[in-house]
Amino acid sequence: MGYRQHKKEKAEIEYSRARMQLKRLKDELLGYQQEMDVSRNELALCLRGKTDSDIIKNYSSYIGALKIWIALKEAEIAAAEKLAEERLENLLSKTKKYKIMEKLKEKDFQKWKNMLNIMEQKQLSEMGVLRHGREFL
Repeated sequence: MGYRQHKKEKAEIEYSRARMQLKRLKDELLGYQQEMDVSRNELALCLRGKTDSDIIKNYSSYIGALKIWIALKEAEIAAAEKLAEERLENLLSKTKKYKIMEKLKEKDFQKWKNMLNIMEQKQLSEMGVLRHGREFL
C-alpha cells in the first residue's frame, strides 16, 4: 500500500466518523424536539383540567430546559457540519492526489514497457543481422 493510498483511506475514515457524529447529534436533536412536543401536549392537557401550580411550573421549567438543550445541540450540529465539510474537502483532495499519482505511475509503467520492447526489438534485429551475416560468410 502506498503512502498516498494510506492518506486517502485515513481521510475516508475521518470523513466517515464526522458523518456518524453528525447523524448521532441530529438523532439526539430529534429526540429533544419530540420530547418537547410531548411535554407541551401534556402541559396543554394539564392546563385544561384542574392541576396544581407546581406541576405546571415543573412542565414550564422542563420545557425551558429542553429549549436550551435544543439550542446547544443545534450549535453542536453546526460545528459538526462544518467539520464534516472540512473532512470531505480533505478526502476529495487526497483522492485527487492519489488518482493523479496512479495515472502517473501507469504512464511511467507504459513508457518503461515501451522502452523495454524497443530494446528487445533492437536486440532481436541485431541478432538477426548477425545471423544473416554469418550465412553469407
